[in-house]
Amino acid sequence: MSLASSQALAINSFEPTVWKRLAIKPEDAAKDFANFLRRHATVDMVSRAGKPYQLARLVAHNAAFDGPFLIQWFADLQLFLPAARSVYCTLQRAYWMFQEDQMLTPPSNYKLGTLCEYFGVRLADDEAHDAIADVRATVQLYRAMIEHARPQSVAA
Repeated sequence: MSLASSQALAINSFEPTVWKRLAIKPEDAAKDFANFLRRHATVDMVSRAGKPYQLARLVAHNAAFDGPFLIQWFADLQLFLPAARSVYCTLQRAYWMFQEDQMLTPPSNYKLGTLCEYFGVRLADDEAHDAIADVRATVQLYRAMIEHARPQSVAA
């Protein structure tokens, strides 16, 4: 198990014995994830040979951890990661948003759950650090922040 995997397990309160018993093989998980990403590929790219292809756009809360983790995981497995290397980050977006818009009252912290509550995204306390719940909440948070930043039309 890599250091990053150990850190992810510790953050998410998983016990290594439970992880080993319940987890699917990393190769199988990576292949399933790659297939999922291919179904959601929207970023147009062109290969060195001039052939067009598409990659998925990733959004993460703390992309500085998740992006390199995914890149290294796929590299270790010698698999192609069908995702753009630039990962949108809800944590960084929130930092910028509250810095740029002084009319907003910043939250007490920038944790995913706190920002979800601030922007009206559902993430129950018992769902925090559940992988699927975190993914859904991160996508909804990203969309909520985009919507919040949009200029509001003024009725005439």
